[in-house]
Amino acid sequence: MTEVSIMRKVSAKKLIVPILAAVLLLFSLPVNAAELSQTEQAVSASVTAGASGYVNGDGVNLRSGAGTSYSVVTVMEYKTEFTFDDGTLYNGEWYKITLSDGTKGYIYYEYATAKEVTDTLKTGYINASDVNMRSGAGTDYSVITTLDYGTKITAVSKSGNWYYIELSSGTRGYVYADYVTLNADEPQKSGLSKTSLSMYKGNYSTLYVNGAKGNVNFASSNSNIVSVTSDGLLYAKAAGSAVITAKYDGISESCYVTVTSGSYVGISDSAVHINKDKSVFLTTDSYVDWKTSNSNVATVSDGVVYAKSEGTAVISAETSYGAGTCIVTVEKTAPVRFVYATPNSAPLNSLVTLNAITDNTKRGLYFTISNEKESYTLHADSIEKDGDNIIWSAKTVLDTSGTWNYTAYSLAEDENYYRTVEDDAEGEVFVTTSTDTTTAVLGERRASDEIISLIANYEGFLPTVTPDYITGDATLGYGKVVWSGEQFYNNLSKTEAYAYLCQTVNSGGYTSRVNKFMISNNVKCNQQQFDALVCFTYNVGAYALENDSDLSDTLLNTAYQPALKPSANAQGYVSGDGVNLRSGASTSYSVVSLMSYGTTFTFVDDSLYNDNWYKIKLSDGTVGYIYSDYASVMSASRSLDNVSQSAYAKNFFAYHHAAGDCYEGLLYRRVDEAEIFFYGDYIRDGYENKYGFSYTCARNPSFGL
Repeated sequence: MTEVSIMRKVSAKKLIVPILAAVLLLFSLPVNAAELSQTEQAVSASVTAGASGYVNGDGVNLRSGAGTSYSVVTVMEYKTEFTFDDGTLYNGEWYKITLSDGTKGYIYYEYATAKEVTDTLKTGYINASDVNMRSGAGTDYSVITTLDYGTKITAVSKSGNWYYIELSSGTRGYVYADYVTLNADEPQKSGLSKTSLSMYKGNYSTLYVNGAKGNVNFASSNSNIVSVTSDGLLYAKAAGSAVITAKYDGISESCYVTVTSGSYVGISDSAVHINKDKSVFLTTDSYVDWKTSNSNVATVSDGVVYAKSEGTAVISAETSYGAGTCIVTVEKTAPVRFVYATPNSAPLNSLVTLNAITDNTKRGLYFTISNEKESYTLHADSIEKDGDNIIWSAKTVLDTSGTWNYTAYSLAEDENYYRTVEDDAEGEVFVTTSTDTTTAVLGERRASDEIISLIANYEGFLPTVTPDYITGDATLGYGKVVWSGEQFYNNLSKTEAYAYLCQTVNSGGYTSRVNKFMISNNVKCNQQQFDALVCFTYNVGAYALENDSDLSDTLLNTAYQPALKPSANAQGYVSGDGVNLRSGASTSYSVVSLMSYGTTFTFVDDSLYNDNWYKIKLSDGTVGYIYSDYASVMSASRSLDNVSQSAYAKNFFAYHHAAGDCYEGLLYRRVDEAEIFFYGDYIRDGYENKYGFSYTCARNPSFGL
């Protein structure tokens, strides 16, 4: 069942109203004149599901049901664009439509005009055999005809993952988008993809058949030279030659393969499994020419591989003396592309919105959210289009402090069960105990929405992966560095880039390293100080605070006093990771909870039970016993409130170099971070230095503030 048909069943619930109430509504609700009488407006013809349309009048009502007795959802202006949900005339006079912002409702048929934008029509061909052309955009619609490989078509419009096409005969219908190749006058020649092929020993390649209606059987004349699998994957074993034969549909074709010895070219990955529409960054140890064995499955440019459609392709990195290869297996589109939460750090008992981004072939989505005490499900109650993608959202109030983990599950239009994916569909929300951003406490924190937005502002938006002009690193979105072998989404929208940024800040080591530095050194900080340090490490490296003694000394020289011994109601934290909280003072007792590094607690008393166990109480009220080696007492006096401004400027502002040169932009960023740290000022205006910081570069005394 398609996304369109599911939405139709869910949304078209008619209001059951007593007759008298309906009559009263008829006279009380706004009514367009054309909704009550025939006019001269022309009736749109041949309306189908997914077709585009526009409002041909001004001040036209979109109603919640198919009649003037239903409430007005919104009032539409002339030329407002929409999509027909289906071709049905409800109550004989009303079309069900969806506006560009996702709003659904019913429009009187005389005000709905179907459109065909002839200047956007694209020609192409069918790239597979026995492809069904259907009466609607989904597999539950009837088959009009079956199309052969190479059939030429004109794409009229697109609905989700379906093209509305026209054949040369004038017949129109819907074809699944994967089976259509656009902007090509001629299809690839039917038959075996190559008749001759040169390979280096130790390398892979693929052969495939265009337009095969049945199974293809591959065979090698000499498998000691070149072996071939049932799906056309070749491996060059030794120097020599062999003939690969492909038999299909009563036809036999051959490819002559020559294998020569060459130097091995190191390539970062020898095999990759990747979801359709994702990319992977391959690197080599040489200057190479990148090639693909099957551009229908995967393309490559400068080592960036794009997974185009399901199947197998071999990416080769070639030189004049040898090559290296990577087998790329493209699997179906992932259930979820990104997740993120707003706010990223939420006050206790505040409203939190969970967001998930999918492609436009999904027809349903829900979240599971849990902490150590409870778990529940949230169905997405808001849907918004974002280019070719969909943003699904659900709201909830979180009444327990600490970390909440959530996972998104989506339902594809061609499936009947929800699926998820590791990492991309998983996120977390951190709930703080207060809204105070200026009081320093010891405990875990997360970056605020304000600092994430400022980081985005500083980094700048790159929709496609691009080498950094200073460092040369492959960079994407808002400053995300793409590493060798990493899989990622390219060609991002700004919303996707923001989701990537949240994901990177939360799980890329920046938040965790700042938290670890603070907690392990018994240093209290407030939200603005934490934000400033996250912004700094995002720019210069997650381990900067630990690896640079000047930085750590600046933060740790804060009137530290030795920690006191445990006492009743003293504050403590877990000094190890994956530490068990048990129901009694021994490993023989059951595990009440598994605690992460830095988890804060209160000592119930100062007793050592069985000589090795403290009785503690977690922030959520859970009581249990912790092994003494993993229970540390918090210092009461070390705080970032005591950091010297001059020492901060001297050591943090020194990070304004790139490739050995001084950069004003980096110095101004350091000033902005200092303004956040000391004054809670999140405005990007470091070039003004409005708080009067003083700094001179040690390498270049003419550079500074």
